[in-house]
Amino acid sequence: MMLPKLTTIELWAASLIVDFPDSNIPILKGAHGWKAWGNSLVQENVFADNHAPGTAMYDDPKKWMESVFYTMANF
Repeated sequence: MMLPKLTTIELWAASLIVDFPDSNIPILKGAHGWKAWGNSLVQENVFADNHAPGTAMYDDPKKWMESVFYTMANF
């Protein structure tokens, strides 16, 4: 899983498709829709099983991406 601190949400989202090939990772269709996309992502089994956070408490996509990354680091 790519360290989100060094990338954009678009590249990070695309990398998740490669990193989790057996999961149904939604496709991000623009950074403006990151919250809806993020909430769909964390409902995917592998993210839900690891209790990845939703986007409601985040205004900055980088902060949310980092939270998801650290949650999934034990995967």
